[in-house]
Amino acid sequence: MTAERRLAKLEGAFSPKTATLLWLAEAHRFGSLPAYVDWLIDQPISAAPLKRVPARARAAALEGMRGQPREVVRDAAHHAVRDAIFGVELVLRLNSVAEETIRIEGLRHAVFFWEMRAISAEAELVLRSRSRAARSAAGLVERWQEWCTGHCGAPVRDLRGGGGTDAPRAPLP
Repeated sequence: MTAERRLAKLEGAFSPKTATLLWLAEAHRFGSLPAYVDWLIDQPISAAPLKRVPARARAAALEGMRGQPREVVRDAAHHAVRDAIFGVELVLRLNSVAEETIRIEGLRHAVFFWEMRAISAEAELVLRSRSRAARSAAGLVERWQEWCTGHCGAPVRDLRGGGGTDAPRAPLP
């Protein structure tokens, strides 16, 4: 094997983690997952992450285990491929979960924002109202506590953090 061919072979061989990180850096250059997938569709199958990343990891394992018994080399290559596939799958799964979380939590945040905005607008209307009966803050406080109980899961007793009592708190375990 010539030195050039050996160097080219080594340049394509990376540890599973390094191969996964290089693939991730390549995908990030496209700016978005849809843009990367659009590019990837036009590429040969050898460019697919689940083909290329494990192949690079396997090549690194084979090169690193040169001169070892065949069984040891086979096991090292198998573990490198498994770790590389795990890395790619982990990245894809984390992206999927993050996107879903952002979508759901974004909607939840919008709902809370508009509910709080409605309660605040009601409070403003009450304060601007001319009737004394409508200025009762007790009704607004009750509505605010109902809202917090319904959305936060626990009644709000005192927003200053004292819990409504002056009793000392138990130390944290």
